[in-house]
Amino acid sequence: MAGCIFNMRSALFAVVLVAFVICALSIVPAHAACGPVTSETVEISAIAPDGTLTLKDGRALRLVTLEPPVHSQALAQWTKIISDKARGPVALHPAAKSKDRYGRLQGLVRLRAGGLLEAQLVSAGWARVHPRADMRDCVSALLALEDEARAGGRGLWRLPEYSLIGANNMDALYAREGTFVLAEGVVRDAVYRGGRLYLNFGADWKTDFTVTVAPADVKLFTDMRFSAKPGERLKVIGERVRVRGFLTRYNGPELILTCPEQLEFLGQGPVEE
Repeated sequence: MAGCIFNMRSALFAVVLVAFVICALSIVPAHAACGPVTSETVEISAIAPDGTLTLKDGRALRLVTLEPPVHSQALAQWTKIISDKARGPVALHPAAKSKDRYGRLQGLVRLRAGGLLEAQLVSAGWARVHPRADMRDCVSALLALEDEARAGGRGLWRLPEYSLIGANNMDALYAREGTFVLAEGVVRDAVYRGGRLYLNFGADWKTDFTVTVAPADVKLFTDMRFSAKPGERLKVIGERVRVRGFLTRYNGPELILTCPEQLEFLGQGPVEE
């Protein structure tokens, strides 16, 4: 009888243990497990004023999913977090395109304590997420951390230079030309023409804010709201969206998307601009 009770207790303990392990695995942050499988061990020895990291072996590294801050106050905090969190050996996960045109490495950095260095920077509010077509695995988790930091007014989100821009605020858009921006607005018109997607946020596409997707990148935009035959209007019309990227000018202000994660759907209806 005692042996039977012992076996029952052992079986119950095993069930509880398995349940605990499953639960523990389920609460690991998404950013702790995302990213490429391949990696190499590196050490960060210096941080340049433009946010570039110098490795102990002399190679330069860009954190591929982030846009570093450009103002001294924000960059000082960016540097402090990296110096504090990434001491000693870390794992470098290279992007599919492992080097940029300047020969700098591109990738994600995983800390010895677990999780991504990028997540630390975004969560503290001292970096903005810059999605890339060749490194999309971790973007959703990083965007969620950015939302929390922005809602909490942490880090650079307290600074007016990094505030979101209304898609109809032409003065603010022109003032930020050539910089990385986040803009929000309602898509007033959208069409698929000449192999390219066009999203317009005003009545006059020649002067108002426009978001475009080049023919080479259209295939990545698989959401049905982007599906249309040549010349047809897109179902994205009327959606409130947030877009991010470098602001240029072609006719009016223009932002070119290269991957879907640069556009977030915020629901139907008007947005304050």
